[in-house]
Amino acid sequence: MMTKLGISSNPYDKTFQGVDIPKQVPSPELKPYQDMEPDKILLFGHGAWDVTSFLPDEMVMAYREPRSLLHGLPVPPGPEIRDQPKTLSQLAHKWDELGLLHLHQQPIHPDGLVRIFGAMKDLKIHRQIGDRRGQNAREAAVSGPSKNLPSGPDFVELHVNPKTHRLSICITDRKGFYHQIRTSEARAVSNTIGPAVPKSLLEDTKAYSAFLMRSAHRRRTSDRYGDDLGHDVAHELVGPPHDSLWVSFASILQGDHCGVELATAAHTQLLRQKGLLSDESNMLANRPLRSEHLAEGLVIDDYFSVSVEPIDRTDKPAAVQNYEKASDIRI
Repeated sequence: MMTKLGISSNPYDKTFQGVDIPKQVPSPELKPYQDMEPDKILLFGHGAWDVTSFLPDEMVMAYREPRSLLHGLPVPPGPEIRDQPKTLSQLAHKWDELGLLHLHQQPIHPDGLVRIFGAMKDLKIHRQIGDRRGQNAREAAVSGPSKNLPSGPDFVELHVNPKTHRLSICITDRKGFYHQIRTSEARAVSNTIGPAVPKSLLEDTKAYSAFLMRSAHRRRTSDRYGDDLGHDVAHELVGPPHDSLWVSFASILQGDHCGVELATAAHTQLLRQKGLLSDESNMLANRPLRSEHLAEGLVIDDYFSVSVEPIDRTDKPAAVQNYEKASDIRI
């Protein structure tokens, strides 16, 4: 595309003048974010991993009870909700197949509704993203490990003499990591998408059967639901029509500002329990790297290990050994 347009470093002149591109046929790469199409959304994960024991104490409440983050201050409006109920029901069935669907009738703040859209991976596959800006704005920010994620310039702390040493570089990518994480009912409700969907379009889902089971136990006990003390006042909340249900995502949405912190903190502790990310070799943005021969790091779901190895080494490099440890971990 850059070649066709004739882009150069000179803002006043182009060595290659480019070619004419008909405006009526725009390249799809110029629109990477698109309205949600359920048949193109690619999902992995079953929302089964409870990360409570993998989180620092100060993040557990944010994970299990996101209403604790509500600050009650005025916020801008949430995303424009323009999907049709039938389209949402198709997405709900895809979620239901993986155990990621939660249905409910709890009153919701209208500015907290989420809109799902697709980030184009290619012409046939989209990554699911939640436009959660309304709910994010209503919640206080969570201070977590993401502020110290390593970046490219941090690697200049490793020194290599190419005459005597070489680099061994390994990377893992934990597929569908966000969607492996289990959520409480309260966090699932905070991922409610709009508009409400008629029950008739959801009756054949497993989540609908679970909804009926919960509805059979109507008594709300304080040990399970608390005292409903909070910043939301009744007249600000809206429930679905009596013949409809809210559709919610029962895992961590990509687009959840708190989700990055939860995923990074949980993954860090998971790797540390297997002997990885030691204080000596863990690369962080807020401190120097202590090791001269090994750098490990984590960027949410991507773990990397880089080791400086003698050229004549014949056994497995340290980076490869770490890669194998990380790859063997199952959640």
